[in-house]
Amino acid sequence: MSFVQRVTSVTLVTLLAVVGPSLTVHADAASAHHKKHHKHHKHHLTAKERYARAHPRLIRAVTYGLRQRGDKYRFGAEGPNRWDCSGLVWFSYRKAGFRDMPRTSRQQYRAVRHIRPMRLKRGDLMFFHTRKGRVYHVAIFLGWRHGHRLMLHAPKPGKRVQRARPWTHHFWAGTLRHRKRHHH
Repeated sequence: MSFVQRVTSVTLVTLLAVVGPSLTVHADAASAHHKKHHKHHKHHLTAKERYARAHPRLIRAVTYGLRQRGDKYRFGAEGPNRWDCSGLVWFSYRKAGFRDMPRTSRQQYRAVRHIRPMRLKRGDLMFFHTRKGRVYHVAIFLGWRHGHRLMLHAPKPGKRVQRARPWTHHFWAGTLRHRKRHHH
């Protein structure tokens, strides 16, 4: 071992002997602070986490619906590889435990609690209607993206189940978050 290596080695040993205990104390204090801080934040869930805990069946319905993306549209179809709009909703929500979900979009509209469109949350439903108030299409609300609503639906013949932005702002909204019924 050279003279420089011995001096460096002795210096490091001396330095660790003097500073080492305080480094350990600081490391233990930092670790305790981190554990306390982490434990404190464990109870502060994000809005998305709170919603998922409060409405797990709605999240499951969305998951089942999203698994059908890419499947072809066929009027009156209820799966497994072809869907119409209400067949997709019927299947997804029944699989998630909503056993009383009706089959057609008009029946589904009557079965949900009506809410304002601005109150939509992931897993709620969007009902598109004519000027005379006849429901003709239903979609699953997924959330907001780049300032626009995003929905999952089986659009029309020649198309596939897809995520999309609504083509209109004129729709009614409904939820299964609360089982009370409310009519327009």
